Amino acid sequence: MIEKARERVVQNQWGNVMLLCSPVETADIPGLANAALFHFTHDILRRPAAVDNVMRSLEPGARVVASGLTWARAWATPANLLVLPAALRSVTSLEGLHEPWSRLAERTGPLDVETILLGAAHIASRRLAGRA
Repeated sequence: MIEKARERVVQNQWGNVMLLCSPVETADIPGLANAALFHFTHDILRRPAAVDNVMRSLEPGARVVASGLTWARAWATPANLLVLPAALRSVTSLEGLHEPWSRLAERTGPLDVETILLGAAHIASRRLAGRA
């Protein structure tokens, strides 16, 4: 996948994209970024050391966004019947699937959370303290 990403960066002439191929917990992230996106990265969001390493690389006022699968409320059983097989194919543990963003929120403060697809997915975001 890193090779495909490199090809896209070259093809689109994205000069502001840096790709790293490393475990998140130990990735040497140079400089400070103004945003972090955790997109369908449930396992990473559940590992405190991974979240901490990404958070250390963000400048004050950076935007943080997490999106992915979420257990829907009990009344939305059909949505959960779709979440379960998708999760079993894409995560190593169902732990925390009711609020996958919770460990991120422990580090950022409360997140604005929007559930979509009958509650089967989420988008959680926050701008970090610092510059406006």
